[in-house]
Amino acid sequence: MALFDYFEDVISGFEFWIAFGSLVGIFGLLIG
Repeated sequence: MALFDYFEDVISGFEFWIAFGSLVGIFGLLIG
């Protein structure tokens, strides 16, 4: 199912951005 594959890509994308945002947030606090 193409729709399922699309949602799988979106979910993995969100996981990437959440992890990336967390790293940026921690880095920002350290520089702060």
